[in-house]
Amino acid sequence: RPVDQPPLRIGLSWDISASMSPLHALIADVTWALARGAVWSGGTVAAVTWSSSVRPLLWPDRVPHQVLEPHCGGGSTGCPQSIRALDGMLRLSGDSGARLLVITTDLDIGHGRLVEAEGITLARHGVRTIWITPVTDPRTPRSAVNLVPRGPDELWHDLRQAICSTLESSDA
Repeated sequence: RPVDQPPLRIGLSWDISASMSPLHALIADVTWALARGAVWSGGTVAAVTWSSSVRPLLWPDRVPHQVLEPHCGGGSTGCPQSIRALDGMLRLSGDSGARLLVITTDLDIGHGRLVEAEGITLARHGVRTIWITPVTDPRTPRSAVNLVPRGPDELWHDLRQAICSTLESSDA
């Protein structure tokens, strides 16, 4: 018998501070692929970039035709604002269904307590959070799963597992 699959909403928060240059190309590819895959499967993706300020990279329901690579530079204080922006764009905390927040950072960020508070609030609303970082870091918020890409293939495998887990545990 057919089983309803909840539509997946993915928010991508991308640290583009100068220290993120080593992961820049990989995250650009991840953003492009997740956006195309989510829209293809009936889901929605939005992406924002941040350093000292937050900028939209990909609006909901827009499918990028090419890989989007913003310039890396600046500081690292915009993470809490990026989480709030994605919550507003995708209604992550206000709806049910499969919701995933993917944050890419080296965790050398300011406002750690605000980031933790934002993550806890989203977790209470059923949003899963994945932190993609270049190394395992004990500063990863308690409400998040830390993924350390050993290479593109491993990152894709880990993301696929996280997305499947989010869909399976969705309250939609």
